[in-house]
Amino acid sequence: MSKLTELYLQKTIENYGKRKEDGKCIFCGAELKNNDYCICRKSSKVNSIYKRLNNKICYLLEYENDAEMLQNQVNLAAIPQKFRGLDFSDFKITIKEQQQVLNAVKSYADDGIKKYLCGENLLLIGNYGTGKTMLMSILCDELIYRYRLGCRYFNAVELLYKVKNTFNTSSKYTTEQILKTYRDPEFLFIDDIDKLNPTDYVKELMYGIVNYRIEKRLPTVISANSSVETLDSQYFGEAVVSRLVEHSKEIIFNFKNMRIAG
Repeated sequence: MSKLTELYLQKTIENYGKRKEDGKCIFCGAELKNNDYCICRKSSKVNSIYKRLNNKICYLLEYENDAEMLQNQVNLAAIPQKFRGLDFSDFKITIKEQQQVLNAVKSYADDGIKKYLCGENLLLIGNYGTGKTMLMSILCDELIYRYRLGCRYFNAVELLYKVKNTFNTSSKYTTEQILKTYRDPEFLFIDDIDKLNPTDYVKELMYGIVNYRIEKRLPTVISANSSVETLDSQYFGEAVVSRLVEHSKEIIFNFKNMRIAG
């Protein structure tokens, strides 16, 4: 077992405990053969975690040291070009509030395996020009290189544009094919979610993606310039926003636009 697969197993046990010991279910004591999963009710939640872990370890055993596969992961992530190849040291600190948001995002990255296993979301909320997109991009890159996690990054306006293109009869893709690429990644990054015009169709579209990922315990990282309250009242409504904030860590970028700060 490689150091990375050992880390996945260690983090799983630290956060969720074991599912069996001495060939028996931890919860009910039933005998388990080989890699069987117990069917008792108490074991169901931890079993879902271990099934996700086992799928990931199978992937790592085959591809962890595959340079071509790693490059494919990076390309598929579609991180904004201007932020590719950066790390957390490239986020320049001039005020203490910047250090605080940097530390919070780094903490999420350090605990990336747990976030992946339990599906904890991350919300970056704050003013324009405070570095949300940069830190999202670096976080995306970190999760790929450190943990070989499959990530997909996109601007919310980009998604709507691609979906609308599928309405054209000459489109190579269906709406479902486009949405699948955004619903299924191990980590999804949605930048500027409040730049969308919140029509009923947009609300339905975003709810479909968010709800799917919540149900599958797939973590989503979201940035917005508006507060959660404003997203609720003016943009997407409670049906979407309540799903966004469920199981989420919120980081507030509570400082001025650094691009124009004097």
